[in-house]
Amino acid sequence: MTRRKIIGASLFFTLFGAIAIFPPVIWLFQTDDPLFGVPLEVLYIFGLWIALVIGALRFAAALPFDEPSSVESWDKDQ
Repeated sequence: MTRRKIIGASLFFTLFGAIAIFPPVIWLFQTDDPLFGVPLEVLYIFGLWIALVIGALRFAAALPFDEPSSVESWDKDQ
Protein backbone atom coordinates (compact mmCIF):
# COMPACT_ATOMS: atom_id res chain seq x y z
CA MET A 1 0.00 0.00 0.00
CA THR A 2 1.15 3.48 -0.71
CA ARG A 3 1.52 6.12 1.96
CA ARG A 4 -1.49 8.01 0.62
CA LYS A 5 -3.76 4.96 0.85
CA ILE A 6 -2.63 4.20 4.39
CA ILE A 7 -3.30 7.79 5.48
CA GLY A 8 -6.75 7.66 3.87
CA ALA A 9 -7.53 4.36 5.59
CA SER A 10 -6.40 5.73 8.94
CA LEU A 11 -8.71 8.72 8.48
CA PHE A 12 -11.63 6.36 7.79
CA PHE A 13 -10.61 4.31 10.84
CA THR A 14 -10.64 7.44 13.01
CA LEU A 15 -14.06 8.52 11.75
CA PHE A 16 -15.40 5.01 12.34
CA GLY A 17 -14.12 5.14 15.93
CA ALA A 18 -15.73 8.53 16.53
CA ILE A 19 -19.08 7.40 15.14
CA ALA A 20 -18.96 4.12 17.07
CA ILE A 21 -18.80 6.06 20.36
CA PHE A 22 -21.89 8.19 19.65
CA PRO A 23 -24.68 7.54 22.18
CA PRO A 24 -27.19 6.10 19.65
CA VAL A 25 -24.72 3.37 18.77
CA ILE A 26 -23.93 2.65 22.41
CA TRP A 27 -27.65 2.48 23.20
CA LEU A 28 -27.82 -0.56 20.91
CA PHE A 29 -25.82 -2.44 23.54
CA GLN A 30 -27.92 -1.44 26.57
CA THR A 31 -29.41 -4.52 28.12
CA ASP A 32 -30.31 -5.64 31.59
CA ASP A 33 -28.32 -8.86 31.14
CA PRO A 34 -24.68 -8.44 32.15
CA LEU A 35 -21.99 -10.63 30.61
CA PHE A 36 -19.69 -12.07 33.31
CA GLY A 37 -21.15 -9.52 35.71
CA VAL A 38 -20.17 -6.54 33.54
CA PRO A 39 -22.76 -4.47 31.63
CA LEU A 40 -22.62 -5.05 27.89
CA GLU A 41 -22.18 -1.37 27.03
CA VAL A 42 -19.05 -1.22 29.20
CA LEU A 43 -17.62 -4.24 27.39
CA TYR A 44 -18.47 -2.56 24.08
CA ILE A 45 -16.67 0.67 25.01
CA PHE A 46 -13.52 -1.09 26.25
CA GLY A 47 -13.54 -3.56 23.35
CA LEU A 48 -13.83 -0.68 20.90
CA TRP A 49 -11.05 1.19 22.65
CA ILE A 50 -8.73 -1.84 22.47
CA ALA A 51 -9.59 -2.39 18.79
CA LEU A 52 -8.85 1.28 17.98
CA VAL A 53 -5.51 1.17 19.79
CA ILE A 54 -4.48 -2.03 17.99
CA GLY A 55 -5.63 -0.57 14.67
CA ALA A 56 -3.64 2.62 15.25
CA LEU A 57 -0.54 0.56 16.03
CA ARG A 58 -0.96 -1.42 12.81
CA PHE A 59 -1.39 1.76 10.75
CA ALA A 60 1.68 3.29 12.39
CA ALA A 61 3.73 0.18 11.65
CA ALA A 62 2.56 0.12 8.01
CA LEU A 63 3.57 3.72 7.31
CA PRO A 64 7.04 4.10 5.84
CA PHE A 65 9.54 6.07 7.86
CA ASP A 66 9.52 9.74 6.87
CA GLU A 67 13.00 11.23 6.86
CA PRO A 68 13.11 14.68 8.46
CA SER A 69 14.46 17.42 6.26
CA SER A 70 17.78 18.83 7.31
CA VAL A 71 18.14 22.37 8.57
CA GLU A 72 20.87 23.08 6.01
CA SER A 73 18.61 22.46 3.03
CA TRP A 74 15.92 24.64 4.59
CA ASP A 75 18.37 27.55 4.95
CA LYS A 76 19.48 27.24 1.30
CA ASP A 77 15.89 27.59 0.05
CA GLN A 78 15.48 31.03 1.57
